[in-house]
Amino acid sequence: MPTVYAYDPLYGIPATRVDATFADAYAGTRGISFKRIDGSFHFVMQDQPQAFAEAVVDFLGR
Repeated sequence: MPTVYAYDPLYGIPATRVDATFADAYAGTRGISFKRIDGSFHFVMQDQPQAFAEAVVDFLGR
């Protein structure tokens, strides 16, 4: 299951730490994959509409 999440350097946390947080939170979930969308905050679809649309199209194509 693809999981999209937002990231921006303005969070003040390194991207690698955010990546690890998501990986740890879902460690027991089978078949999960992650798609970080940089330059976005809570509303990924508004902050990075093209990247979000591509992630949705990729998901629907599976």
